[in-house]
Amino acid sequence: MAVLDTKAAEVEKKWLRQLPVGTFGRVTVTRTPGGSVLDGDQVALDYADKGLIPPRKARKDTFKAAVTAVPALVLAPAA
Repeated sequence: MAVLDTKAAEVEKKWLRQLPVGTFGRVTVTRTPGGSVLDGDQVALDYADKGLIPPRKARKDTFKAAVTAVPALVLAPAA
């Protein structure tokens, strides 16, 4: 079952990445960049000081999509 859950999550992430930023009816989609920012030069120096080879892992950007629903307007009946 975990494989199905993983595949479903990947499909959902792919769909979310395709959503454009903006307001659509009562739903607003925003994106903010995420991910940790490391100083690659400092990491290389720290590894070299310990006699180790620094990792060759590139920085991978992540994103956060925030979807907020605006409540519907409730109108009072006309008198």
